[in-house]
Amino acid sequence: LRLRLKRTNLNCALAPYRATPEAAGFDLHALQDCRVNVHDVQLIETGIGVQIPPEHFGLIAPRSGLALKGIQVLSGVIDADYQGEIKVILKNNGSSDLIVHAGDRIAQLLVIPIYGGKVQKLSAPTSLIERGEAGFGSTNVNNGAKVWVQSPKGPPEQAEIIATGNDSTVLIMKSGQEKWEYVPASKCYLRE
Repeated sequence: LRLRLKRTNLNCALAPYRATPEAAGFDLHALQDCRVNVHDVQLIETGIGVQIPPEHFGLIAPRSGLALKGIQVLSGVIDADYQGEIKVILKNNGSSDLIVHAGDRIAQLLVIPIYGGKVQKLSAPTSLIERGEAGFGSTNVNNGAKVWVQSPKGPPEQAEIIATGNDSTVLIMKSGQEKWEYVPASKCYLRE
């Protein structure tokens, strides 16, 4: 994997580098001095452009030292065909202003492979996994949740959870049916 770079500012820009041999990302440096006031957002130039390898993308990620000070890096994606300067967006959630000096490491660039598969449209998933499409802390299923239920004899079926217990079993009622049944929670996943 080769990362090609160009300096958009030849006088001051520092090339990104890995701080240790096993570092995940290339450290990015501020091109010039600036201040990020408390609760403000600042766009910081690096003076560097990179050519991301084909079938990869760049991700601007935080550095732990700044995160400890309450500084958030607002992530950005760099496509392989982007040819401009890398700029870093910092948000100060800390309790004091952040003074950034030219050459300070402000973020890191991760180079990540892109999944090259094709998208196929389905009316319902053909295979189920326990988590399904749930996110943002929603792995616990609640009463009234609309779910897909894995069927041993065919495609997934729509249902609603009537009750949950302390074990891994839920009580459901399938759409269009007037009877309820117990099923393992691992056979259900959220559909809304």
